[in-house]
Amino acid sequence: MLILAATVVFSAMDGVSKFLTGSVPPVEVAFGRYVFYLLFLSPLLLKGGRRTLTTVLRPKRPVLQVVRGALMLASALFFITALADTPLAAATAIFFVCPMIQTALAIPLLGEKVGPRRWIAVGAGFVGMLIVVRPGGDPIGWGAVLALGSAVSWAGAVIASRRIGTDDGALVTSFWTGFVGLVGAGVAVPFVWVMPSGGDMVLMAAMGAFAVAGHVLAVKAYALGEASTLAPFTYAQIVWAGVIGLAVFGHVPTATTLLGSAVIVGSGVYIWHRERVQGRASA
Repeated sequence: MLILAATVVFSAMDGVSKFLTGSVPPVEVAFGRYVFYLLFLSPLLLKGGRRTLTTVLRPKRPVLQVVRGALMLASALFFITALADTPLAAATAIFFVCPMIQTALAIPLLGEKVGPRRWIAVGAGFVGMLIVVRPGGDPIGWGAVLALGSAVSWAGAVIASRRIGTDDGALVTSFWTGFVGLVGAGVAVPFVWVMPSGGDMVLMAAMGAFAVAGHVLAVKAYALGEASTLAPFTYAQIVWAGVIGLAVFGHVPTATTLLGSAVIVGSGVYIWHRERVQGRASA
């Protein structure tokens, strides 16, 4: 229930991001998200006192934290920009080829071995993405490329997270994700700045609140259940994205989007299954 709630919250955050791209540049949307993310995260940082603050500000893996934060920022910028002219459900479906990209990157970056069945699932996932994109038919356009770039960046951030391991806690990583994102977006935002309206500011605050709430829900979920058990439920985000896209933006998912999403979800679940089987075999 917690991980499903997290997918709802993250979908809502993406929906707000898409709405804001109608009046605010994507970089500024990302900047606003990070500003309010850190503001809402600050009570959790201050609650632990000086010792917690010292731990947060002095990570054990600072270089990896910066790299991970930069990749997370790139993923956010790519995805928010994609949302400007791409239906929410389609962009989310394309983004969820991330587990396939992560599997491919794990070979050169983590030294993992991937068997032929997982490679077939990776290939099937990319076929699902092509079904959503519909090359040669009625293409989604650059939004699809940007959503794929977001997935690649996110997969790199996941690899960085696995390299960090348990050296730094969740609160440390959360802070550095926000801090690096704020600095990175802050460098670019003066060049595209548009004065946001009061309503835009409220929506940016909502994005920050959704980001922190989603993170807290996910952390609690993974504290109570095994990651291998919870992973398939994250694909529910594609469903919520479709619901929000229909209810808020009037986007009716096409048959090809639904079919491609089903192929992507099936591929991702099979990769999860094979990783779980191999984990048991090596235990």
